[in-house]
This record gives sequence, C-alpha cells and structure tokens, in this order.
Amino acid sequence: MLSAALAAPIDVLVLEFNIDNASNIDLLDVRLMKGTETMAEGTDYSVVLLSASDEVLHTTYFDVVLTAYGDNYPFLPGQEDVGVEVGLNETRVIVRVPYNSSAAKFEIREGTTVLLQQDINLCDGDGVCEPASGENYLSCLADCPSGSDDDYCDEVFDDKCDPDCGEQGRADKDTDCTCGNGVCDPREDSITCPDDCGQAVNELTTMIYGAIAGIIVIPVVIVVIVIVLRRRKKKK
Repeated sequence: MLSAALAAPIDVLVLEFNIDNASNIDLLDVRLMKGTETMAEGTDYSVVLLSASDEVLHTTYFDVVLTAYGDNYPFLPGQEDVGVEVGLNETRVIVRVPYNSSAAKFEIREGTTVLLQQDINLCDGDGVCEPASGENYLSCLADCPSGSDDDYCDEVFDDKCDPDCGEQGRADKDTDCTCGNGVCDPREDSITCPDDCGQAVNELTTMIYGAIAGIIVIPVVIVVIVIVLRRRKKKK
C-alpha cells in the first residue's frame, strides 16, 4: 500500500458510482485524470478495461464496504459507549483504473458476474468543453485546450494560467500562474519567466562580463607599470 501511495501519478480512468447490498450499480461519473491505481486484496469486485474485440486490457480490484459502526440506540444500561455494526443499504465507491488508449469499454464485475458494462466515450468533439460529461484536457484536447476550466490542472507552459490549478491548490504546478510574483520558483527560469528570473540572469551576466574585463585589463595595467618603471630607470 505504501509503494502505491508513493507511485508517480499516471493517466487513470476514474469511476464514481453507488452500489447497494443487491449489487445494483448507479454510475455517477466517468473521467480521465492523473492519479494512482486503486489497490485492494481479497475482494471479488473489479473494474475490467476491454478493447473493442473484448480483449481484457487491465483489471483493477476494489473494496465494497456495506457496514458501518454506530451507537446502540436506545442505550442499554452500562453500554453507552458501545459501538455496533450497522448494515448499509448503499455505499459510494471511487475506483481509479490505469488508462489504456485501446480501451473501448469497461465492466464492473462481482466475481465473473458483470454488474455493469459501458462504452468509454469521453469526447464528442463538438468544440465545447463539457467537464460534467468527463471531457477535460487529458481526455478531449479538441474540446478542452490548455487553460480550460475543466477540473484538470494541465501544467502546460503556454501563457495561459489554468484556473483549475489554483482551485485545486496547485497553482505552483503551472508556471503561467506563478510567473510575475517576483519570485523565481523552481519550475521557472529565464526563458519561461524572465520577469521573475531575469534579475538572476542579469547578475550572472554582469559577473561574467566583469571577469572578462578583469582578464583583459589586468595584463594591460601590468604592461603599463613595466613601461613606466623602465622609463624611470633610463632617466636615472
């Protein structure tokens, strides 16, 4: 679990749905994002990515928890602090599946039983960015170019501050959002943000020119001193 938590973000298909105690699925959202794969062991529930020819491309397992702990009401004498297990009729699940561009559909399964099958269609190409339909910079570049308000921080340097980076507390990931704050941030340099990092470059340039000037001037001064000393000796 620790290694998964430390894994670098990848393209993941994020499924959000409700599932009840009869294994009925109510799909709420499907979108492509950056993240890490959901990890679970000892469970029969899975999301399977399939190609158009029904080839299994990837399987991700997930847990379904239909129990919770609550207080025992009305309290029995001496049991005021006892928590009891309560069965739930329904629970919400979010599953992150490593995305494969060859995937045409996905299935939510319990063992070998298919609970839900749906085609993957995250881009309608109508020129309108519709994040509510799962479109974003990652899944539908034609409709959601860099800098779109699409619930996805694209981190692209293109003079467009992505509003999603700021809303998600990740403004530092988009140089377009931090350039101009007077601080040369780690992701900025003299090329991507001369306003913030140009001063450092100017100082370095000044030092280089100073060193070159010193290399040229010092020998000239030495020659002049030698000439002056020789002339003095001749006068004597």
